[in-house]
Amino acid sequence: MKKYLLSNIIILLIFLLFISCTGDVHYTPSMRRAELIMDTVPDSARILLFKDSSIIRKENKSTRMYYDMLLTLAKDKCYIPHTSDSIMLKVADYYQYHGTPRQKFMSYYLLGRIYTDMNLTADAFDYYNKALSVKDIDSSFIYVARANNQIGHLYMYQDMYQRALPYFYSTYKYAVAAKDTSVMVFALRDIGRVYDELNDAKRSISYYERSVNLLEKSKLYRLEQHIYPEVATIYLKDKNYNKAELYFHKSLSSISNEEKSTIYYIGGRIFEFKNEIDMAITYYKMSIASTGMNIYSKKDAASSLNSIYTRKKMYSDACMYADSCQLYTDSIRHFILSQNKNLVLSQKNKITIETENNKLRTNKYILIIFIILIIAIMGFPITRIRRTIKQKNERFKKVTLALKLDEQSSQEEIIRRINETNTQLNLARKMSDETREKNLLIDKNSESLKLTQIRKQKDSQNLMIELFTDSETYKMLREKGFSFKSDIHITKNEWDFIYDFLNRNCDSFVKELLSFYSSISEKELHVCCLIKLSFTNAQISNILNQSQQATSAIRKRLYEKMFNKKESPDKLDHFIKTFPDVIKEK
Repeated sequence: MKKYLLSNIIILLIFLLFISCTGDVHYTPSMRRAELIMDTVPDSARILLFKDSSIIRKENKSTRMYYDMLLTLAKDKCYIPHTSDSIMLKVADYYQYHGTPRQKFMSYYLLGRIYTDMNLTADAFDYYNKALSVKDIDSSFIYVARANNQIGHLYMYQDMYQRALPYFYSTYKYAVAAKDTSVMVFALRDIGRVYDELNDAKRSISYYERSVNLLEKSKLYRLEQHIYPEVATIYLKDKNYNKAELYFHKSLSSISNEEKSTIYYIGGRIFEFKNEIDMAITYYKMSIASTGMNIYSKKDAASSLNSIYTRKKMYSDACMYADSCQLYTDSIRHFILSQNKNLVLSQKNKITIETENNKLRTNKYILIIFIILIIAIMGFPITRIRRTIKQKNERFKKVTLALKLDEQSSQEEIIRRINETNTQLNLARKMSDETREKNLLIDKNSESLKLTQIRKQKDSQNLMIELFTDSETYKMLREKGFSFKSDIHITKNEWDFIYDFLNRNCDSFVKELLSFYSSISEKELHVCCLIKLSFTNAQISNILNQSQQATSAIRKRLYEKMFNKKESPDKLDHFIKTFPDVIKEK
């Protein structure tokens, strides 16, 4: 049973592997090229990937999943805000069981990036940590550094600076292992940020200076706009106005339109603290007039101008900038409300998507359970059939050996062996060979016992038939069997009498037969009982109101069902006449 159950489990596993098999990634030329240039020119990589969007759907699942992940990564590197997680949830679900550890890591990392953009902080934390928990990712994989960096920023933006700090240190460590100087520069800056928030000015300045030194040593000029303004602000807070001014002027050489309002505001603050009010006013006005969209800096610049003009008693100008400050404050309030609405909408979409995903997972589990049930339903009958065939084969071997002893030729062979043993016995006695005489006597007695049992069985059969011929039921059966009178009907009571007679006089014949072959039909049982009572095929046919061919077919079919062997109908007759003695140990 265990063997067959194991085989069914193996079949199930093979089947599930078959239906889940999706093949290897088939790279299109654009995918391969996009992968190579992803880190250097992600926008070009994104354009290349879009070229394959129409043909990629014809590829196998592994290719489609990898394509979706590459396209999401390209969008992320191009700073295109993520608005939906539906695609990457499917990708992450796929890589949970397929692909390489790196692909699994990246699917989790990108989901973290998506949830960061969607302001779903708890989900972002969850997937960044899932990414970091993936095993067999070497420390030189730069996205390990990036995942730590993302977690650090999530904590920092929630004012949980002590919890953020270890992740920024890890960012720096993994960036060093990956030899990614850009990430190292930002990691040092972020550590400096945290110490600034923790009011540890000495450490904060130290890490900002390390960040600047690495930037300048590595000639990463494109990073100046992200580092120098913050360094200027740090020195401004430390009241080191000369250094603050130095890094402010350095910022101007790499300033972007988006950052102009912020940097000009920093310049205004520096010159205001240095008491160079005219320069301060100039930069505050430049901050407000800039095309940058940082309304927080513009509000603060307007507030500072209001304060300066108030001190100068230039109340008309002061009032104008007070109004501007109020307008920026209202804009900030509307912006926050809009963000909150988007957050609520994103959360609602997230719940909807999660509900749909749960339905898909439930349907998937139902399908797997259904497949298991189908295989189990198919497997158990097969196991039972195999077991039944095995039992029939063993039964056939045993019965065949017993029947051979009952055949007339076998009896004659036994008598021949006994006579031959007598001759050898007389010879042994003449030669006074006691050992041989003793062995020959044992052989003779064994053969004589076999012959006695066979004759006893036949005598018992004959005696049983003689007893049965005295019954009214026999007379009815005999009349029906010889004359085929259609008006004679064998009732249930008469069949019960036959069953009872055979059970009493033939070692519980009917009970043993039902035990030997429990699937026997009522008509087959009637045939067996009539064979046992020595009725011929023709007589049985008349008694059962059917043709002789039908009776022969029943006899042949029953033997085949009992022993899984195709033989002549006479084989069943021979078996039944010697039953149940034939199944007992000889």
